Amino acid sequence: MRSPSQARQRSQRSDAEDPKPRRAARAATAFLATIQDGEVALGAFRCLLEGRLEANAFHYNSVISACAKSERWQLGAEIFREAQREVAVTSSSYGVAVALCASASSLWPTVFHLMRGLRGVSLQLDQICLNAAMHACTEAGQWQSSMHLLKISTPNHITFNSAVNACSSARRWEVGVRFFSRMMVLRLLSERSYGALVDLCGRSTEWRLALQLCRSTGVQPSPITLNAATTACGKAAQWLAALQLLRAPDIIGCNAAMSACEKSGQWRTALHLRPQDGDVVSFSAAICAVGQSQLWQATVELLDGMLQRQVKPNSVICTAASSACKGQWQKAFWLRSLTKSGPRERSSPLCELAWRQSC
Repeated sequence: MRSPSQARQRSQRSDAEDPKPRRAARAATAFLATIQDGEVALGAFRCLLEGRLEANAFHYNSVISACAKSERWQLGAEIFREAQREVAVTSSSYGVAVALCASASSLWPTVFHLMRGLRGVSLQLDQICLNAAMHACTEAGQWQSSMHLLKISTPNHITFNSAVNACSSARRWEVGVRFFSRMMVLRLLSERSYGALVDLCGRSTEWRLALQLCRSTGVQPSPITLNAATTACGKAAQWLAALQLLRAPDIIGCNAAMSACEKSGQWRTALHLRPQDGDVVSFSAAICAVGQSQLWQATVELLDGMLQRQVKPNSVICTAASSACKGQWQKAFWLRSLTKSGPRERSSPLCELAWRQSC
């Protein structure tokens, strides 16, 4: 089989005989772009090289894209290395290669190497390539690499949001604030930017900053952003702050606020917040709240309501309910019969231990 270099030499000799080599090259590019499987695309590409096709960067890009679509990442990386040897690669070639490697978080070091290579050949870093690289760093939680990419590029709001998300994966809220500050100076802030930083605060229990961001007048926070801030308040047992965020609460927001009340011992407020269409998380927060105060009557009522709604109790609910019924052996016996019937999770070791302790 001829190499791409040999095919190119043959094509150059035949250009005088065939007045349409460029049209053929464009047709080959369009054909390869329709193939979704990397192996098939590579086979078709090799067959075209056996003919009169002069390979260029666009052909290689199409094959690499097919490898990305079929999750043949290693094959795509090998084809890119071949393209570097055989043709004049473009910034789009690097972008396709970066997108390929970004699809697999384990290949993020390759992404970083590609970005350096792009600068080494004096090609301009486009936004698509940069955003793909930032996405790879986010998936791998590599916030340090995100910082370096921002230093060597002219980022947009998508790039910055990805950088904040990378910090969120690594729980480096202070670095995320630095990114957010740069976005503010460059006037690149959006509702998603606020949401990304609030989510980072929620993971890091920085409830004060989350609350401050939601109160900012620049952007109206979405329900997702409000829920993330409520979660941050809940982790810090700041139930009053959590209640301030319940503007138009959905079930996720209510659950987060109930969790904050439960951690603060505010069982009455937790019961008041329980949504009518509550799920297992709602009942878990409510039962844990009343269980801490040994309110076995309220616990039994919640369990009865949960079963009427056909919500299956988990080990957390069983443990909290058993704790609430401690000393009330009749109720504990009823609870044990509940945990012994139904899904396997109801009769977990935690439930059995809680029953033994309640007696």
